[in-house]
Amino acid sequence: MQTISTEVPAVYIYFADHLYAQHRSVKGAKVASIVEPTGRFWDVEDWYVKSAPRR
Repeated sequence: MQTISTEVPAVYIYFADHLYAQHRSVKGAKVASIVEPTGRFWDVEDWYVKSAPRR
């Protein structure tokens, strides 16, 4: 601890808070903590949007 206080001018404490919005029609997305912005797609295979059947 003494080394840090004498040799390091600053100790950076940082937490990136990523907020993402999605349209209410998108279903299946789960809320979870992510470390990197690309982590927002971790469950993309479960996302869906209900649509009318094709005729």
